[in-house]
Amino acid sequence: MICRITLVYIVKLKHASNCNNIGSLFGGNEMLKWKPKYNQEDFDFLWENCIFVFDTNMLLNFHRYSNSTNKDFFNVLTRVKDRLWIPHQVLLEYMYNQESVQIGLKNSYSKIDSAFKKIFNPALEEAKKELKQYKNHPFIETSEIVFKLEGVLSDFYQILQNTEEIHEIEVEQRGKLENSILDLFINVGKAFTEEELKRVIQSGQERYKILRPPGYEDRHKKDEEWKQYDNLIVPDKYGDLVAWKQIILHAKVIKQPVVFITDDQSKIGGGFLRVGR
Repeated sequence: MICRITLVYIVKLKHASNCNNIGSLFGGNEMLKWKPKYNQEDFDFLWENCIFVFDTNMLLNFHRYSNSTNKDFFNVLTRVKDRLWIPHQVLLEYMYNQESVQIGLKNSYSKIDSAFKKIFNPALEEAKKELKQYKNHPFIETSEIVFKLEGVLSDFYQILQNTEEIHEIEVEQRGKLENSILDLFINVGKAFTEEELKRVIQSGQERYKILRPPGYEDRHKKDEEWKQYDNLIVPDKYGDLVAWKQIILHAKVIKQPVVFITDDQSKIGGGFLRVGR
């Protein structure tokens, strides 16, 4: 599988001269510095000192990748296991969504099968009907054309069936992937208290009115869409904002650069600084 990963760097530069201060994103402190172009020294400092923060979609992608792709990922990430960290909100979303991702993948085959039969079976019958008028043509072999058309569809359905069987085998072989993921990402941030969560949601209500990222793209999600931990409810529309605030608080504490890893293009911009892929 070819996977696209977008890296969003929240960078504390070693040398902050000639940089525009946007520390206001961190509540007005001087921690975050930004400039439109980074030199090699900046990147060397980043990679030597950063922690890697994974977005929920990246954790869920482990269920979408093949076993061989996961093996490559895990081999690399195991080497930097002590530098991996996820916000509590990411873990919460992963635990809620990982089963539905697996079910969705399993159901993909039947959905594709139904969709193709709905589209191509009537088309095949229509083609047969049209070709009948040429059955006495001296050069057009209508029966051969029909045979080849049916063969193409039959080959497709066989490929789909074979792929589904391979999927089942790989899923069985990978065992408890969820446990492997949780073992890898053992560094998890603290959950917000009721007061902290309340403040973030209130802030989000005002931010979304002026389309201030991150998270405002989810403002149209329904109120009944939510995640729960302990007795606290996190509306899905504020999930990205909660995760972002948790990353900020953690960055303040550890005073290290952060590399945020996601493949969700909607999270690029505003509070998330995009300088590479």
